[in-house]
Amino acid sequence: MRKHVSRALILAIAAATLLGGCGPAVEQQAAVGPVATPARADAPTESLTPAPLLTPEPAFTALSLALDTPYTFEGTESIISVEEQDEDYPWPATRLFTKGDNGCQSTVNLDGDFISAYYCETGGEPCFLISTDLTIGDSAETYVINANSMAEADHIEGRITSLSDGVITIAGHLDMLGTYQATRSYTIGGDLGLEAEGEGLFYFTENDRFLLTTRELPVQMLEGEAYADETLPAGIELCITATDAESDATVFFKTRDGRAGRLFVSCEPDWVFLIDGIEAEEYFEELPYSG
Repeated sequence: MRKHVSRALILAIAAATLLGGCGPAVEQQAAVGPVATPARADAPTESLTPAPLLTPEPAFTALSLALDTPYTFEGTESIISVEEQDEDYPWPATRLFTKGDNGCQSTVNLDGDFISAYYCETGGEPCFLISTDLTIGDSAETYVINANSMAEADHIEGRITSLSDGVITIAGHLDMLGTYQATRSYTIGGDLGLEAEGEGLFYFTENDRFLLTTRELPVQMLEGEAYADETLPAGIELCITATDAESDATVFFKTRDGRAGRLFVSCEPDWVFLIDGIEAEEYFEELPYSG
């Protein structure tokens, strides 16, 4: 009996020794060498492809050209002069002459006396902007000439009054409930055509000419930031300030007491202007058309 107890005791002490960690402790050594750390799924990764460089849009440039003065652009000499035409044409012609370094020559004749001209770099093809005076009823024209092909790209009635940061302001006459001096701003499009800038409005510069209504006139008046329908009675004075077109149009005006409004005009094929289906002349004491 004692013998069996002694063996059991010995076995229990041995087990306790192993479980209790008696004896020298063994230190775990870290593995030598790099340890791979898994990347987070949402961690940004550096792209090996460089970001594309953004090319800035070419700036619009314009050089004012003097009459009878030679200029050289891209190896081509250009000069603008005024020439008298034959007796069948009572006005002079503005002539644009170019001569390339290869000897190729081109001439463009534009009706009317010289007013102003510019050589423009638009980011696309270069062009000439030329305004001429027809000396007929103070009529003027502005032409866009492709400087490479020397072909006319566009033309519009009126003369250049300012050119800044690519915006060209042209002044001319406009018939809308009378004949008025008006200005409109343009930019040069990719095909060298003149494109209306901003809201595309013609702004009337004669702000002291008032029309007198002779009957009730259907309009919209500006109330705060919105327009509301209203009918103006006879005897109201209003001044045309702007319009968005030369035929079917929205016409903006101000009254003598400073209220702002608009009315709508439609144009028949024979150039009869209507307001609410009635000829415009019937609404006013007089419409100041020239001629």
